[in-house]
Amino acid sequence: VSDLVRTERMKHEGVKLDYITSTNAYWQLITNHKARIKKVDQLGDKMVAMTRYSASDFLTDRVLDGVKTQSMVFRIQVNDVNIRLSMLLNNEMDAMWLTEPQATTARRNGNVVIADSRDLKQKLGVLAVRSEVMKDKRRKVQMAELIKTYNQACDSINQNGIKHYAEIIKKYMKTDEKTISQLPKIKFAHVASPKQDDINTINRKK
Repeated sequence: VSDLVRTERMKHEGVKLDYITSTNAYWQLITNHKARIKKVDQLGDKMVAMTRYSASDFLTDRVLDGVKTQSMVFRIQVNDVNIRLSMLLNNEMDAMWLTEPQATTARRNGNVVIADSRDLKQKLGVLAVRSEVMKDKRRKVQMAELIKTYNQACDSINQNGIKHYAEIIKKYMKTDEKTISQLPKIKFAHVASPKQDDINTINRKK
């Protein structure tokens, strides 16, 4: 489970991957409320936490494209999203890209969203497997079951709501009940390959 920027880089470096599906993952650029940053052009001389060669790096390029800042924007590599969130909550970072549920935790603590990857009309989240997996008959059967189960899970979440799975989210995402209660309603889509236009956009940026 990754993003197109990471996986396309892996493919460029010789790792053979097949895409199973795009996902609903999105990222929000959230600023520390104490930094009083309301717009992207105010990021000059500020620290933005992200991960190199990933969606957060790509999105930083996209939102700053054509934007004039008074000084340089400092990109700070913080790969662990929970550490990244902690740095925001402890006023150790000016801004950062977060997905859910960390984005909800950041918002409910008064921090400000100044950009959203969904506004760029690109789906960057993906589920991928090594290409050699698909050559094995047993693996192919398992993959068919995975796709079937994935679609069933999407239907179940869409019908029952994310909060119905609060205990699972709490266990695996290491978040709290208040955050889970405030998660936005998201409709999850069945398995569908990433759009070639999205892949092409990523590769043009290299």
